[in-house]
Amino acid sequence: MTGRRVVLFGGAGFVGRHLAPHLAERGWAVRVASRSGGIPTTSGADGRVQAVTADLRDKDQVRQGVADAQAVVNLVGIGRERGQGFEAVHVDGAARVARL
Repeated sequence: MTGRRVVLFGGAGFVGRHLAPHLAERGWAVRVASRSGGIPTTSGADGRVQAVTADLRDKDQVRQGVADAQAVVNLVGIGRERGQGFEAVHVDGAARVARL
């Protein structure tokens, strides 16, 4: 199980706070990518969870976020438009993650 890295975009949110430690306990190195660069409060086992800043609007940050990953999970979502629109997050941002 060593050497497996998964990136969780939006991993500092509700689902990511639960998924990150779950994956870490099962041997994954987990990179939590979020706009804030914050790590979930339940950060996982033995330092296997790393936080990085990655705004879906920034191609270079997304590219760095997915570097050397075997799996990528996009958990980014908004319930209301505040500063960013649904299309920018749920369509354009998701497409950028998939492309890179």
